[in-house]
Amino acid sequence: MAEAHCCNRIFEKTKLWSTYIYGLNNRPFGTGINHTVKSYIMFRFRSQTLVTSANFQKYVARIGHEFGMPADTVEDQKLILKEIFELKSFSQKLGTPKASNWFAWNAMSKEQMREFTATKCVFSEVYCDEPDPDDEGL
Repeated sequence: MAEAHCCNRIFEKTKLWSTYIYGLNNRPFGTGINHTVKSYIMFRFRSQTLVTSANFQKYVARIGHEFGMPADTVEDQKLILKEIFELKSFSQKLGTPKASNWFAWNAMSKEQMREFTATKCVFSEVYCDEPDPDDEGL
């Protein structure tokens, strides 16, 4: 396929990594145990995160952009935080993307792409000792 021969395989790598992320709720081996873990992670995030939290402030502008919401005032940020609390991938198991099937992968991307930075915010609040790969550069 053409994706294996273009841009140093970056699209193929992106598709493989995102397939893993999008299908996380159904892992391992289709059991869905990770969905239970993600539900617990969201519970912890909800109980310990405020609008003034440093981690939330680090991501709020990008999350607002992805959600199509302004992030200028404290009230705007409260609405964004409320929207994060309702992320679909933390409350529903969703489907299973297949990297070899463009249409299945694209459907899952369309469904979960808007949650990317918000999910990163949730995970980095709970797993605060882990380094952020984006902070390390290329």
